[in-house]
Amino acid sequence: MPQGKAKTPATSASDRQGPLTWIVSGLGLLVIVASIVIVALDATDRATPPYLRVTETSRDTIAGVTRVEIEVRNLGGEAASAVEVKGFTAAHETSQVSLDYVAGHSHREATLSFQGDPGTVNFQATGWTKP
Repeated sequence: MPQGKAKTPATSASDRQGPLTWIVSGLGLLVIVASIVIVALDATDRATPPYLRVTETSRDTIAGVTRVEIEVRNLGGEAASAVEVKGFTAAHETSQVSLDYVAGHSHREATLSFQGDPGTVNFQATGWTKP
């Protein structure tokens, strides 16, 4: 009788899985859980009204006109449209700009112009509408 290799029982599928399979499965589970958390947080945050904060980002003077670059950041969850922003100086010079739309948790950039050197400029979002 010929002697051959002894037969071994068939290995199950779980015995054949290596550590790479478990790592990839764990990463997939992590992505799914993170997606669910992000969607849940976004769904509950939409109820917060627009909260607009205006800050100066830069300025330059060309031919006697100072252009003040501003950033309008919406810290609220809801969007704001027809946003009116006013800049005013200590010398009572004003400049204003309208932005069509500022989405929730986003920002837009704009420019205000003043004659000469305006010094310190204060900003205020004076109004907006709900889209």
